[in-house]
Amino acid sequence: MRSAAWLFCGLGMTFTPAGAFAAGNRFLPLQGAVNVRDLGGYRAVGKKTVKWGTVYRAGDLNQLTPKDVAWLESLGTPRTVVDFRSQQEKAMAPHRLPKTVQKIVEPMIDPGDILSFKNFDGHSSDDVMVELNRVLVHSAQPQYRILVNTLANPDNLPLLFNCSAGKDRTGLGAVFFLAALGVDRETIVQDYLLSADAVKDRYAAEVAEKPETAPLYTVRREYLEAAFDEIDTRYHGMEAYLTRQLGVDLEQMRTLYTE
Repeated sequence: MRSAAWLFCGLGMTFTPAGAFAAGNRFLPLQGAVNVRDLGGYRAVGKKTVKWGTVYRAGDLNQLTPKDVAWLESLGTPRTVVDFRSQQEKAMAPHRLPKTVQKIVEPMIDPGDILSFKNFDGHSSDDVMVELNRVLVHSAQPQYRILVNTLANPDNLPLLFNCSAGKDRTGLGAVFFLAALGVDRETIVQDYLLSADAVKDRYAAEVAEKPETAPLYTVRREYLEAAFDEIDTRYHGMEAYLTRQLGVDLEQMRTLYTE
């Protein structure tokens, strides 16, 4: 059975967004990579705004075209890449990175073979994705602490963090980043849900072949709500989770990433 790890994830030198960014489209205009987007522009705590051109979320970058790479280099971004993928995923799809990258951090999150395309052991694929998000809240804390610590160093910016599809492991990373800046929960959910359309074409063939697996190749509100429920009930809310479990310095993060 093909490992399920490849399914899961769901750039700081600051630049002024232009073109697609100015038009309100946070997706980077790349030809060879999907679900690459800027986390700037959201309303944060104290009526401030998350800085554009500083932190990006993405899927794998193995199909960046030479034009894509040149465009990123023209922006001077990213300087640091945080890659959540397993060793197997990285071997199957090695990144093509611009010369701007000076550091690669690899806090591997490998969900293991929790899925089977032939047998879900009595559980629907919806159930599997809900459970995945609950499990990540607990089991991936060391890896998300690494992301937080990397974000805390301004020398690492601009920073991009990614997994394979940029929707699950990366999705939760974006949740924690935006929540630390005081972005409201519904806005965070809407950012998470952007991945559904972003990866739809990429996985169309798999869904067409096995329609029952469609929930595995997308994001849904209930997946993220499961993570929120764990955080709220087991860790006494998002702020407590961020500060006590992940070691986030909220004041430092807000100083670095809002304006």
